[in-house]
Amino acid sequence: DGSGGGAAEAFEFEIEVEGGGEGISAEELSLASIFEQDGTRNQLIDDLVELQAFLKQHITELGVSGAASALPHELQLDTTELATRLAAVNAALEGLEDGHTRHLILLGTSDKYLERQVRQLEQMVDHADKMRRRAEELRTRQAELTLTIESAVPKYEAVVSAIQGAKAEFEGALSKQLEGRRVNLMGDINSL
Repeated sequence: DGSGGGAAEAFEFEIEVEGGGEGISAEELSLASIFEQDGTRNQLIDDLVELQAFLKQHITELGVSGAASALPHELQLDTTELATRLAAVNAALEGLEDGHTRHLILLGTSDKYLERQVRQLEQMVDHADKMRRRAEELRTRQAELTLTIESAVPKYEAVVSAIQGAKAEFEGALSKQLEGRRVNLMGDINSL
C-alpha cells in the first residue's frame, strides 16, 4: 500500500505571486532602486505592510484556536518563528520609514533638497568660522588686557605709596595743629 507517509514527502507545491509582483525582476529590485525610485520603494513598503498584517493575523489565529494549517507539517511555522519573522518585517519597515532614511532618500532624489542642505551646511561652516575668528579676537584682546594690567601694576603701587605718604604727612600736620593729638583719616583712603 503506497499511501500514507510517502504521500506527504512527495507533495510538491508552487508559490504563485498574485497581483503586484508582476514586472519586477530580482535585478530591478536592487537596493539602489529602492532608494531611487518612489514606485519601487512604495511597492516594497506596501508588500511589507501586507506581510506584517498576514503574520499578525496568522499569529492571532494560532494563538486563539491552535488550529493546524493546511500546509504540510514541514512548512508549518510555530508562533515563535512567526513572531521572529514579524519582528524582522517590523525592523525592515522601521528602517524604510525612518527619518534618517527619508533624509538620505531626499538627498539622492531631490536636487532642491540637496541644494538646501548644502546651503545650510555652508551657513553652519560660515558661522563656525565667524565664531572661531571671534574666539581668536577675544584671546588676543585678553592677552592685550593682561599686558596692560601687568604694566599698570607698578604705576598703581607707586600711586598708592605716594597717597599713603601724603596721608601720613597730612595726619602729622593735623596732629601738630591739634596740639599733638593723634589724627586718623577715615574712609576709602584706608582701603588702598
